[in-house]
Amino acid sequence: MEYVDPFLNKVKPETNILPEDVMFSCAWELCEMGLVDFILAAYYRRTSTHDELWILYPEDYPAESKGGLALALRIRNDEKTSCLYMIRRLLRYYDSFYSHGGFIQSGLVSEDEFDKLLSTHNDEYRANREKSMQNETSIIKTARELNLNPYPTGEQEGSWIAHCPKTNHGL
Repeated sequence: MEYVDPFLNKVKPETNILPEDVMFSCAWELCEMGLVDFILAAYYRRTSTHDELWILYPEDYPAESKGGLALALRIRNDEKTSCLYMIRRLLRYYDSFYSHGGFIQSGLVSEDEFDKLLSTHNDEYRANREKSMQNETSIIKTARELNLNPYPTGEQEGSWIAHCPKTNHGL
């Protein structure tokens, strides 16, 4: 079983609680349009069958504090490797909405480990964008002719996004 809820859409007010046995992993800033939007704190937990990554938007988050289970995966590795893997997945989920700001605090994951993870992540996105640009398809060329301003997302080689003319509505 895999559980994925990186934006905590499934969290109800009565479940807005972190389990007592979670381990603080790290905290970092998430930015929207270059401004710090909020600080995200990640917590790791291992059950008898699964590794879990819990997240918390701290008290100074504009609305109110919200926490919940973001990811749960079957145990595959040691705790540190699993925690890093789940944080990496979380980074990918947030890429379409936020950029990653500064590192705030270390726990199970150090600042150096987080920076290395983020650097690897950014390098992969950059490489995917470059490969996509080199292999532009006819549909992308047509999108340019229609002034849809397509550009590669970097999520994977060949992934593109475009916008309606004269707007910023994504297609």
